[in-house]
Amino acid sequence: SLPHGEHKAKLNIELLNPLFIFAFPATPVLYVSKKENEWAKKYLSDIGILPNDKFVCINPGSPRTHLNWPKQSYATLIDNIAVNYPTLKVLLICNGKSEVSTANEIYWRAIRKPFILREMLPLNNFISLLNRASVVISNYSAPSHIAAALGKPTITFYPALESSLIIKPYPG
Repeated sequence: SLPHGEHKAKLNIELLNPLFIFAFPATPVLYVSKKENEWAKKYLSDIGILPNDKFVCINPGSPRTHLNWPKQSYATLIDNIAVNYPTLKVLLICNGKSEVSTANEIYWRAIRKPFILREMLPLNNFISLLNRASVVISNYSAPSHIAAALGKPTITFYPALESSLIIKPYPG
């Protein structure tokens, strides 16, 4: 939590672990350094997304099908984005080793092949990559929380929840 007192202290987020600061009501804030932002530009250029290109990150999550939106629905979404927004590139991302098979299956189901990130990135680099995206589409997982903390427009698919569990999305 933030320090008590008349003035809230300015904190260097990069020195903190975890990377989020929560006040009450919860207001997550996440900063990306210039160094990481430059890394993201170069990395994206290497995989075919140029620095001025607008792109959407799609994170389908792990193979736990009961927790995720159907793979064919993600493939259809990718195709619809390609048709309706031809200048918007699509980057299919994995946030963990267990998610690679899910991403691969979606990739092969999509008619318009997205760019795909199949490797694990250090957290700072993963955050900077999400920061470069125009929109982040994800299941209810870490990338959706990171995108919200970065202030990115985010579409999150929630799994079928137990009736006793109540999850509220971030406002805005």
